[in-house]
Amino acid sequence: MGPLLKLKPELKRWYTITTDYVFGEGLLTATKDLLAEAGATHVGNSYHSLDETQFSSYLNNARAANPDVLLLLNFGGQSTTSLKQAISFGLRDELTLAMAVSSGLEQLRALGPEVLEGVYMGGAYWHTVDTSRNKEFVDAFRGEYGRTPGTLAAQGYEGARMILEGVARAGSQDPEAVIEALEGYTYDALTGPSEIRADDHQLLKDYLLLRGKARAEMADEDDLVEVLSSGQSYKSPSEAGCDALVPLGE
Repeated sequence: MGPLLKLKPELKRWYTITTDYVFGEGLLTATKDLLAEAGATHVGNSYHSLDETQFSSYLNNARAANPDVLLLLNFGGQSTTSLKQAISFGLRDELTLAMAVSSGLEQLRALGPEVLEGVYMGGAYWHTVDTSRNKEFVDAFRGEYGRTPGTLAAQGYEGARMILEGVARAGSQDPEAVIEALEGYTYDALTGPSEIRADDHQLLKDYLLLRGKARAEMADEDDLVEVLSSGQSYKSPSEAGCDALVPLGE
């Protein structure tokens, strides 16, 4: 949202549709903070349950609020369904559509350019990110599997590599030793320089702002979005409400 607010400062009125659980609530709180900082207005919100599949009433609420932007604060199948329904309602012709968290290439392939065109999305990874490590990863993945890696493949690779590096740095497979070895660790990730923050183990990495392409703009079947920006914006541990780490079960 931060890069989108800078890119299009004329977008002043924002409506949100939010999953009613801790993840959605966290996104909504951060959204309100960012809008206030940018001098924009949060004109309304609709909560939905984790098993919701019909978003028509929420989309009608959004239309009635006359926003400049409809921002989806949900994930996975629910973000896919709510975005498709927003398109079928004709909202793309009336306002800007944005999805805070996309789940990567697999989701965007399923949506297709007819749905994605002009839609703004947040993303943790995209295969065209211009780093040497990512190019090596994409080439190796395509060579092994004959397809382009998405976010899940990238996260699996990075997670496994991080465990192995933690064991090597600790000189031990003991979990406590590995944890200590990785606290404050900085390294070159697929998306660029990253750090495991010692205070709360938050991974500080670049997050992407994506915009869906029209079919005529696509170079190949995986060229579904344009990467508009890449950067980091994280709350401090105290701002995020994580002042101390406590082991599970305590």
